[in-house]
Amino acid sequence: MSKITQNTINKLNTIIDEFYLDGAGNVRRTKNGYYNRFAAGDLAGFYVNSNGYMVIQTPKQRSTTRKSHIIWLLHGNQLKVNHVIDHIDGNAVNDSIDNLRLIPYELNHRNRAKRSDNTSGVTGISWNKKSSKYVI
Repeated sequence: MSKITQNTINKLNTIIDEFYLDGAGNVRRTKNGYYNRFAAGDLAGFYVNSNGYMVIQTPKQRSTTRKSHIIWLLHGNQLKVNHVIDHIDGNAVNDSIDNLRLIPYELNHRNRAKRSDNTSGVTGISWNKKSSKYVI
C-alpha cells in the first residue's frame, strides 16, 4: 500500500478528466487515445500489477495510476496527503466505492493479515532474539 503524496494528487488532477463512470459503475474514457488506441466511451483498460492492484497506464504521465484512486475521485471524494485508499475486504481488485475508504497511512498498517511465520498468534508482535522477548 503506498502513501498518497502531493505528487500523486497533482498527477491525478491532471488525468481525472480523461475518465467517467457509466451507469453500471464502469470506468470509461472521455476522449480518443493517441493513434486511435482507444475511443471515447471505451472501457478503461485496467490490469493487475505485480502488487495485486488494478492499474491503468496513463500516456500523459507515462506511469500507472491505481483504479481505486480514480474511482474515489470520480465519486466526488478528495484525496489527502499521508493517507491511503484502503480496501475494506482486503481484496485489492475489488474497487467498488462501497469497499474503499480513505484512512491515515499509520492506521492502515494495523490492518495487515497475520504472517505465516507468526508464532505469537497476534499481529504486530514479533520475537526479539537478543532479549528473548516478544516486542511490539
